[in-house]
Amino acid sequence: MLALAQVGLILVLLGNQNMLVTAEHVQHESWQLSNELRASSDELTRTARTYVVTGDRAYELQYWKILAVRDGSVPRAGGRRVSLRRLMEDIGFTDEELGQLNEAEDNSNALVATEVAAFQAMNGRFTAEPDGTSRNRDDYVRTAPPDQKFAIRIMHDDKYHQDKQRIMVPITEAERMVTQRTRVEVERLATRSRFLIGLSTVVGLLLVALTVGAYLFVQLPVLASTRLVHAELNELASGAAGLSRRLTAVSDDELGDLVAALNQTMDRHEALDAQLRQSQFIVSSSSDMLALLDNKLIYLAANEAYLEAFERERDDLIGHTVSEVFGEEFFNKVMKPNVERCLAGEEVRFQEWFEFPARGRTYMDVAYFPHIGANNEIKGFVVSAREITEGKRAEEELQQRTERLTRANEELERFNRLAVGREQRMIELKCQVNELLAKAGKPPAYDISFSQGAEEANET
Repeated sequence: MLALAQVGLILVLLGNQNMLVTAEHVQHESWQLSNELRASSDELTRTARTYVVTGDRAYELQYWKILAVRDGSVPRAGGRRVSLRRLMEDIGFTDEELGQLNEAEDNSNALVATEVAAFQAMNGRFTAEPDGTSRNRDDYVRTAPPDQKFAIRIMHDDKYHQDKQRIMVPITEAERMVTQRTRVEVERLATRSRFLIGLSTVVGLLLVALTVGAYLFVQLPVLASTRLVHAELNELASGAAGLSRRLTAVSDDELGDLVAALNQTMDRHEALDAQLRQSQFIVSSSSDMLALLDNKLIYLAANEAYLEAFERERDDLIGHTVSEVFGEEFFNKVMKPNVERCLAGEEVRFQEWFEFPARGRTYMDVAYFPHIGANNEIKGFVVSAREITEGKRAEEELQQRTERLTRANEELERFNRLAVGREQRMIELKCQVNELLAKAGKPPAYDISFSQGAEEANET
């Protein structure tokens, strides 16, 4: 009965662990979708601003492609044609969380009107009303000479930043709501796992105690080796020793294997208990760092995020070379090979650790885009860098936790097989003792009718 109870507990625990892994997966996927909305909004801003600053229509094409992917008009990287809003609905956001994310996406779509106005100004088209904006390109009926200054102004003025903030606030609130909801679910499952592990350990200790007791009467030569184990089990069963105490393996036979398996189970119990108490939720809220450099690696332009990262005024950065800003050693080791590829006409992406005066050690996702002139000559390149420190660490930790939980499940299954096999061995030994007593003309010492009945029932 104890063995069946142990099997049942392990099955329930495995199911609970699977639910815990699923809950953590949903938590990670929810974070990725909300971060995709934030990142797509930042990418739209980056490409729109870069276009109006450089006049390079490649960035306008990138802008419309990003918007089309988010709307589901063109396939995503994996070939699937689905909108970001549909993905957020499918992952299981609550109505309140989805409302915040939809509000952010609606605000982002509304900001498109300003960006379209800037694009049209670059082509000399304007609305009937001065400084007017509209997402519908047919509303730009007034023609005039292209006005790049107007385009740059509306893409960088206070109103644009305020509209941008209206996008980020709902995303941050949605991430907070998702974090709170998933944390409650993960903690509930973690608490249940700790209870099941504790109960399974108690049942396992009882099985070991019964096994040791049977050996005292059947296998006397191993009495000395089992005495120490018996004493330690009694300490654990009575509560005199905590679960951090480990049994002493005094032999390398079946009993030693069982003690080792029990020690591994208790090791896993301690490790799981420590892991399940940890809760680290990472929220990324960084902005892209943008800069334009010529083919001599001299800074021509940079946005505020870039300046703030280096704690420099614009005049302290513009006109300086990359090696002067980052240092000769770091430039030659990390940046120079990628810059040379970019100046050869290749779009380059890489991820690396950087040291910024304002941010310290930061993991960045960096992209270099060739700046191609009117005559197809490479005039320099554009730098786009986004901080992904927290997301990278959260991803690594989640992967490690999943692997540890999987290994714990495998150890529990192994312990179950050992425990059930031990009970079957006891029945066989009792049968052998009864046979020896019968040959000696003595009555049987053990009642094994229950096992014979079970065998007959199985045959039937």
